Amino acid sequence: MLYKLANRLRPLNIEYEIIHSSNLSKSFHFENNSLKTISTNETSGIGLRIIKEGKIGFAATTNLKNIDRLINQAIVSAKFGKKAYIQFPDSCKPTKTLIFDDNINKLTDEILLKNCQIIIENLKQLDSSLKINTQTSSGIAHTQILNSSGLYLKSLDSGFSLFADILKVDNNGMLMLSSGVSSASYQNDTQKIIDKISNLYRLSQINITAKTEKLPVIFTPRAVRMLMRMIIQGINGKTVQKGISPLGNKLEKQIISPMINLIDDPSIDFAYGSCQFDMEGTEVFKKYLVKNGILKTHLYDLQTANQCQTTATGNATRSFSSQPNIDISNLVLEPGDMSLQEIYTQFPKAIIVENILGEGQGNSLAGEFSVNISLGFIVENGQIIGRVKDAMLAGNIYEFGNQIVGLSTEQELNGSSLLPYMLVDNLSISGKAK
Repeated sequence: MLYKLANRLRPLNIEYEIIHSSNLSKSFHFENNSLKTISTNETSGIGLRIIKEGKIGFAATTNLKNIDRLINQAIVSAKFGKKAYIQFPDSCKPTKTLIFDDNINKLTDEILLKNCQIIIENLKQLDSSLKINTQTSSGIAHTQILNSSGLYLKSLDSGFSLFADILKVDNNGMLMLSSGVSSASYQNDTQKIIDKISNLYRLSQINITAKTEKLPVIFTPRAVRMLMRMIIQGINGKTVQKGISPLGNKLEKQIISPMINLIDDPSIDFAYGSCQFDMEGTEVFKKYLVKNGILKTHLYDLQTANQCQTTATGNATRSFSSQPNIDISNLVLEPGDMSLQEIYTQFPKAIIVENILGEGQGNSLAGEFSVNISLGFIVENGQIIGRVKDAMLAGNIYEFGNQIVGLSTEQELNGSSLLPYMLVDNLSISGKAK
């Protein structure tokens, strides 16, 4: 199909890039302890990006029998497209990173259903009134890229996910807890999910209303991701090219604590964000984004790289139905030298932040955040004494500086993130207690 489309395009004297994707997936969703939906999805489609008269055109279709219409739509869209700075690559050496697990093919409906049922049965023992939701999915994706420079690439990916959450509503308000796993390989992590939610539930039985004060904050890996994503937003080539990034002119300059070593790593076997090449056919590689607090690179696709007179970094992501976006593969923050227990005991009192609401509130591009702590705990003298309620957290990641006291030796791999715990001193907490 790709070569048939390419043969139609060659006489038109236009540059082109064809991406074909076919996916097969199935999912099961339990809501309020009962099976709600079972779905099987099979999709196949082609995206066509062209350069005609110096402008970019794009069209996509799932109707693989009508490629002439696809070509015409791409040509028409080029009349109104952006100026092209793209030069399609003529070669790419894919990595040997493992991104396909044949065990995904062997997952039966019975196995997937049983995983969900085991989680529900165990979590119901915490409290019979809990509303429990679980969702699991597995799938396989075939991707091919062909362009007018002669490049042809293909990949076979697999994916598995299993998530659960519980909801309790009583006189103390609403409590929602969740946990899950996602990977390119099958992981029977039902017990891990059960243990995580059960532990959070037990810690949440005592509620403590927060005061307005400045306190040390322990960010769990889940919350650390929110902080690091603001840096990723700042080094995105699109924001840099537009001149709106605060990090646009900060290469090789200190932007955060020297403790921060942040990496984009597409080479972790079976991690959810791993890949063998990016979605423009550019080679991918492990790279420091921030090393010892110093900004080392921005992230570019083909278009923004040429606009900024540099080279693409292998960070183009897309589906067949969209033009490329820029993002990281797997986000890795190197661990520190403090155990989690040492972090708990650094200060007489601290707040643990597990989940937040309102991510994106404030000027996140500038590193500012002002969020509700949807799940957090009070630590006193190294012991968790209860769940913090009615609390907000505010700060600016670029102003942390020496406020970052330490990073844990422990890291948690969750989907496309491998992150430690982070201890930050003297952050502003707003609460209702007097």
